[in-house]
Amino acid sequence: MMKTHWRLKWDIFLSFQRETSHSFTDRLNEVLIKEHVRVWKCQVKRKNQVLGPSLVEAIEDSVAFIVVLSPDYAKSHWCLKKLAKLCDLRSLGRPILPIFYEVDPWSFRRQCPFDMDFEEHSKKFGEEEIQRWREAMKIVGNISGYV
Repeated sequence: MMKTHWRLKWDIFLSFQRETSHSFTDRLNEVLIKEHVRVWKCQVKRKNQVLGPSLVEAIEDSVAFIVVLSPDYAKSHWCLKKLAKLCDLRSLGRPILPIFYEVDPWSFRRQCPFDMDFEEHSKKFGEEEIQRWREAMKIVGNISGYV
């Protein structure tokens, strides 16, 4: 009987803040694809408050995660939801590589620059979810990455 080898669909899940997308993210994506890395990069605008099944599947079917963290990252509840999900999968040995783009890692550890963003999110989301997002930002802020 032949053994089936299971393989995750994506090598890299690329996460970034869409509204402040920059040429850096596009160039990074192009280089990875050129090197035959299977990259999942979200191109869909979200309409509701829930991570859709295709997005969750893409996250769960990825070997590793690259997160491009920018000054406006915490403005997007979508980015924070994805970040929390990525941090959940670290327990399965899925590495996260943060890239701190025009922002210092300490900003994510201390979160002071993002207080206004979290205040705004607290109008729509519960304290438990906000604390989950804050914890994910601390985790990623403490990972050695690229500045």
